Amino acid sequence: MTDQKSVLILFSDSEIGGAEVSLSRMAASCEATDYHIGTIGTKGAWSQWASNQGLSPIIFGGGSFGLLGSTLSALRYAKNHKIDIIYICGFRVSVMIRLLSLFISAPKFVSGIRWNPNSQSRLDRFFRKIERFLKVRMSHYISNANATKSTLLETIGLSPSKVSVIYNGVDMAKLADVTAHDYQTKNRVVLVPANLSERKGHVPFLDIIEQIVQTQTNVAFYFMGRDEQNGLVQREIKRRELQPFVHCIGYQADALSYIAGADLVVLPSLYGEGCPTSLLEALGVKVPVVAYDIDGVSEIISHEKDGYLCQMNTDDMTGNILKLIDSAELRKTMGQNGQQKVINQFTLDVMAKQHHDIWQSLT
Repeated sequence: MTDQKSVLILFSDSEIGGAEVSLSRMAASCEATDYHIGTIGTKGAWSQWASNQGLSPIIFGGGSFGLLGSTLSALRYAKNHKIDIIYICGFRVSVMIRLLSLFISAPKFVSGIRWNPNSQSRLDRFFRKIERFLKVRMSHYISNANATKSTLLETIGLSPSKVSVIYNGVDMAKLADVTAHDYQTKNRVVLVPANLSERKGHVPFLDIIEQIVQTQTNVAFYFMGRDEQNGLVQREIKRRELQPFVHCIGYQADALSYIAGADLVVLPSLYGEGCPTSLLEALGVKVPVVAYDIDGVSEIISHEKDGYLCQMNTDDMTGNILKLIDSAELRKTMGQNGQQKVINQFTLDVMAKQHHDIWQSLT
């Protein structure tokens, strides 16, 4: 019988995304590990959602001294509660906590890398540079895609034994109980479940929508997620006169019901994807998916079996979306294939066991 490890999952802000959802659900469902879960941010969308799920989110932010004070509070909590491992999800806090550990005793650190940092964006370039120096202060890295692991090995110089790949998992029981959202339209519903940001590709995706609605007027596109571009997407929709076809519905706490009510899900991300939870949830509720063939996306979607992996051009994605809009039988077949894949490979139980095995290996 192995000793139960105490693990603090520490997020870097108060917002909610796929990483926060999948890891929070894992913590709630796993009895083999004593999980504590918190954020160095303040109360917000994630803490409210976590409370609604029956969790007890710990809020380390909101006090004095900003990031420094929040990180010190997390380290004090870890000491007082005899935490064995801090599982850090967020670059800012991972840097601060390792710098502080030079002066303060701390438990082991594990970094959760939930995106593929292989682009030339300022964040990715800074991440790669800093990690080359601070990697010695991290006991282990967990990525959620092989594409991300390859980036870490090639650009940071990590040993393969120091990086594990654990895909996001979904709770099939929760998916089975979901009530599909009623969009109150007779049109085909295409859902884009992604926060509005440059990386997620909403504005370029409008080019594709323009092509589709030239021949298909029985389709409605819904952009679901918080706006990180200060209204840019909405202004572009208005400029192109696409308001009858494109609807921005913001962040939805019951996002899964919106996914279940869609005819298909599209993720037009341009770079930086790991293992998008939204795609797994779509497949789990028998909704086929379409995305560009980037990063870890191809590790989820089997092309022409449960969805389409598209080349980075408008014609390819446009054609594949139209195939699914036009054929209910194709949507049904791909949806069934996708759900079976999730049951076989991407469950919350598998995700929890793989994490547990890593915690036990870090003696």
